[in-house]
Amino acid sequence: MDLVSLKEAFEEFWRYHGLIRRVLVRKGVRDSAAEDLVSRIGMRYATHRCRHEVANPAAYLTTMANSTVADYMREQQRYAEVLIGDDWSALTLPDHERSAEDTVAERIRNIEVLLKVKSLPVRQREVIVLVYFLGLSLPEVAEQLGVTHDTVRRYRSRALDTLRELLQPLASAEREGGRR
Repeated sequence: MDLVSLKEAFEEFWRYHGLIRRVLVRKGVRDSAAEDLVSRIGMRYATHRCRHEVANPAAYLTTMANSTVADYMREQQRYAEVLIGDDWSALTLPDHERSAEDTVAERIRNIEVLLKVKSLPVRQREVIVLVYFLGLSLPEVAEQLGVTHDTVRRYRSRALDTLRELLQPLASAEREGGRR
């Protein structure tokens, strides 16, 4: 197989688009993330294909998809560990164009919420992180934790009740601060 232009490399990649998507979904990647990963794989493949020959594109792309899924899962795991583990260094909160006071106040509120989430019992904390921070559905959480759907619902409900109680003083203080 000869070296190809970028356009030809993308056309070659597109022939295997469905295969790559199936590999990603079979590995547990949600549809919303699968398209992003397929695009990432396409860019990497096309760049590589312009410089190197690929004897078996299907095998090469399958291997590339498996590696990309592994990287994606590690990335998601590191994000979850911010809330489940003790490593706060990975936590970054976005800055928007606002006053310094608003930015500091929001960071303090976010840290307060994260501290309250971290204070939950382990299973409740895991459910909150997986559902609200990583965007998994309740059945996906149940599968990942090895429990039933009803158990996940129960953990989520208890966690939300606890968080409402814990965050009530913070919400009251904000309401009073806004009236001044």
